Amino acid sequence: MRTITLSGGTATVPNERVYAFNPSYVELNMAGTSGVIKLAVTDGTHTYDIDVTLYNGYAQCYVARLFQLLFDDYVNTRHKRVTMTFSDADGNSLGSTTFLVLWAALEAGMTYGYYLPIVSDVYGAGREKREVVWFKNLPQQVSYFNGSAIVEVAPASLNVSGITLIPNTDKVGTYLRWIDSYGFWQYYLFDTGEKKSKNSLSKTVIDADYMVGEVLHTAQRSIHVENTDTIKCCATSLKKEVLAYVETIYKSPHIELYVGDGIWKPVSIAAGTATVENTRRLFDYEISITLPDTQVQTI
Repeated sequence: MRTITLSGGTATVPNERVYAFNPSYVELNMAGTSGVIKLAVTDGTHTYDIDVTLYNGYAQCYVARLFQLLFDDYVNTRHKRVTMTFSDADGNSLGSTTFLVLWAALEAGMTYGYYLPIVSDVYGAGREKREVVWFKNLPQQVSYFNGSAIVEVAPASLNVSGITLIPNTDKVGTYLRWIDSYGFWQYYLFDTGEKKSKNSLSKTVIDADYMVGEVLHTAQRSIHVENTDTIKCCATSLKKEVLAYVETIYKSPHIELYVGDGIWKPVSIAAGTATVENTRRLFDYEISITLPDTQVQTI
């Protein structure tokens, strides 16, 4: 938190770098002032504001939701330069401040942009190196934070000393990508395991007549069938540095399955519990994904 000076008082606001999904508050201290202060955030395209009512010149308000609303296309834009302004009831400006807002949620003990558990060697300012598997026969980007923006580059163009690429030429399996809690795209080719299909029949039926010899019979058919496929996926013998980002898929609300020709299909991770044994040197990691429901046939 930091304190800025306003006309008539001060405001305690988040630091210059804001994680959109961490709690963010603004505290106003406007001694001798009453009424309403209008607080607004804008990225130059969208603006959202709230009226903050002072009590004895003081107020506290939650602003994280305003930051989140600015991301109407988080798939392609996961950082924003944001200005927060303050004005009185008559629209007179009281002051402003700026932020770099990231589509991210930082957990306690985590360093932004790098994964724990850490490896033994470090570079520059104590930042940890990370390892990324590069699937050379499949489409892939590598995301990282350069200090002022979330950057995505093709692995072949990566020139960042803190990231080590592990080449992999496999191309058979279940290839997934997802947005992790840092706002980074992550990619991994999982081994494909058991597939389950669950169908659902419509409640609307029609009569179907048929003949047995010279006798007419009547049966009923559902007019359509919906189907849901669930696929088990496994990543085997992972180093802890690779597991550290692969297991972030379990917390991601945005996961896609590659179906070829540059097409990514939205999928969901099946609800459940993931267990990782921390005493091993290499790790196996298993999940299940659920494909969108499909209406197989209609009659």
